[in-house]
Amino acid sequence: MAVPLLVALAALMALPSVLSYDAGLDEAFVYALTQHGLGGLFDQWTNDPQALVPQLAAYPFGATGHSVWWLRIPALMAFCAAVVCMWWVARQRYSSRVALGAAVLLAVAPTAVTAGSDARWVAMALLIGLVSWGALFRALDGGGWRWWAVYGGAVAVGAYCNALVVLLVAAHLIPVLWAGRRAVRGWIISLIGTGLALAPMALLLRAASGTTNPLVRINAPDLQAIPGFFARLLGGGSPGAVRQGLVLVVVLLVAGAIWSLRGQLRSAAVRPGLLAIAWVAIPVAVAFVISVVGNSVWEARYVVGVLPGIFILVAWSAERLGRVGIAGFLVVAALMSGASLSNGLRATGEERSKDWSALVVKERPPGAPVVFYEAEGVQGAGFYEPALAAADGSPIVPDWDTTPVPSDIVLLDNPAFDRLPDGPPDVALVKRLLGRTGSLMLVIRPPDPEPPGIAWARARCAVTRNDIPYVAVVRITECRSLG
Repeated sequence: MAVPLLVALAALMALPSVLSYDAGLDEAFVYALTQHGLGGLFDQWTNDPQALVPQLAAYPFGATGHSVWWLRIPALMAFCAAVVCMWWVARQRYSSRVALGAAVLLAVAPTAVTAGSDARWVAMALLIGLVSWGALFRALDGGGWRWWAVYGGAVAVGAYCNALVVLLVAAHLIPVLWAGRRAVRGWIISLIGTGLALAPMALLLRAASGTTNPLVRINAPDLQAIPGFFARLLGGGSPGAVRQGLVLVVVLLVAGAIWSLRGQLRSAAVRPGLLAIAWVAIPVAVAFVISVVGNSVWEARYVVGVLPGIFILVAWSAERLGRVGIAGFLVVAALMSGASLSNGLRATGEERSKDWSALVVKERPPGAPVVFYEAEGVQGAGFYEPALAAADGSPIVPDWDTTPVPSDIVLLDNPAFDRLPDGPPDVALVKRLLGRTGSLMLVIRPPDPEPPGIAWARARCAVTRNDIPYVAVVRITECRSLG
C-alpha cells in the first residue's frame, strides 16, 4: 500500500510544474521536432545522435497536442514508474525500511521532481538506470540469461536516452566482482550485446566527433566544485541555503553510519553501504575525469542515474543510526519536499520563455530585425509567438537545413545550433542591422559588462533593456547617427 501512495505523492509533487511552467528552450526543441514527423525526427537524430528514446516517446504527444503539459506526460509517467522501480531495486539488497525510505526521497527530491515535469530525457534516463540495476541484481542472484539480456537491453536503451547513462556500468562492476567469475562472464557477454545494439549511435557520434562540442558552455570542474555538484544533485534549483543544509545532513548521516561500523569494515555488514557509495561515487568520478581531460559534462542531470544510490545511502545510514538517523532522514525529506513544492508553485518556471517572447513581440518596432544570440532562443520564442516561428509557420528546429528562418531573424550561432560562436553582437553587426529600418531588437544572455555593440548604441540611440532570468531583451531605436 505504501508504494502506490508514494507514486501518488510523486505525481502531486510534479503536477504543479507540469501544468504551470513555461516551455523550456529544450522542451520547445522537442516539440518542434514532433511537428516534422518521424522522418524529420530520425533525420535530426543522425546529425545529433542523442535522446532518441525520449523523442520517440514524446512524438505522439507533441504531434497531437500543443499544450506543453501534454508533451510532459511521458516524463511524468517515467518519474512515477521510477519510484516503483526504486522500491523493487532497493528491496533486492536492503531491508524493506531502507527501500521505502529511498523511494520516499526519490518521490520528493527536487532534481527528480523537476525531471518528472520536463519533456526531455532526464526522467527516462533515471528510470532506465534503475531498471539496469534491478536486472543486474536479478541476474547475479541466479535469474539466468533472461535477466542478463534485460540488463544489457536496459543499458542500451538508457544510452539511447543519453549516452552518459553508460557511466553507471562502471559502478555495476562492483557487485559483479563480488559475485565471482561466473558473474563476470555473464556481465561481459551481456555488454557485448549492448555494444552491438549501440553500434549505430557510436558510428554517428564518431562521425560528429570533429564538430564543435555542443556542451561547450559547461565549464571544466576542479576538486572544489565537487561539493557544489552534490548539492545540485540533492537540491536541484533550490536556494543555496537549502542545498548546503542537505549536503551537511547527508554527510553527517553517512559519516555516522561509517563510524558505527568501525572495526567491522571487512564484515558483510558494510557491503550494503559500500554498494551505495560505489553507485554514487564511481560514475561521478568518471564524469569528473571526462570533464577535466575532454569535453566537460559537469552538470548534475548528466549523472542523474546516481540519485537512487544517494537516497539508498541516506536511508541505509538512517537505519544504522536508529532514532538519530531517523531524525536526520526526516530533515532531509522535509528540506527536499519544501524545495520541490516551492519550485512547483512558481508561476512560470525558471526560463520564463512566455514572458520574454511576448515582450519581444510587444516592444519590437515594425520590421525591426531580431537578433538571437542562441538559436534555441528563437525556437523557444516561436513556441509561443507565431511571429517568431519559422517562415512557413512551423516551429523552428535549429541546425536543420529544412527549417526556414524568417529573413528578419538573425541567429548568431547559425548554422551550428548551440555552439556559442563569436558574440554577443558587435558594433559592425548593430550598425548594419540598424541600417535596415533604424531599429533593432537583441535577445541575448544578460551580458556583464554590456558588449561593444550595445555600448556603441547607448551613445547614439534610445536603448531600453529588460532583464528576465537567462535573457536580456534590448530595444534600440531613434539613432541620431550610424557613423
